[in-house]
Amino acid sequence: MKQLITSALILLAIFASTFFISRITGVLTVEDIKSALTKAFQVNLIYVAMTVTLLLFIDLFIAIPSLTMRIFSGHFPGAITGGASGAIIAAYAGSKSTLNNPSPAIFIAIGISVVFWL
Repeated sequence: MKQLITSALILLAIFASTFFISRITGVLTVEDIKSALTKAFQVNLIYVAMTVTLLLFIDLFIAIPSLTMRIFSGHFPGAITGGASGAIIAAYAGSKSTLNNPSPAIFIAIGISVVFWL
């Protein structure tokens, strides 16, 4: 749990630093934020709902969840080859990863993503 909180705080610091850097450099001002929020509140709710629905639909195809990768691992290289490679990769990632050291699973997920998106 300590590592999860540490990771969350690191991500929070990274995202907050982008805001502060853009604020210090003058790229983002208070007036810009106020005008953007004012424009956002004036948009028709139908357009907002359609945009959110569209983004969620696009997320189905752009995001790479593990289930989708398993489906693609059977589709692109063929059922036998894809199933075997998916099983081997999943077994390897599961056997080498722990809660204290999740990096093997992370590297495997990145590797699968690179292979199937190229």
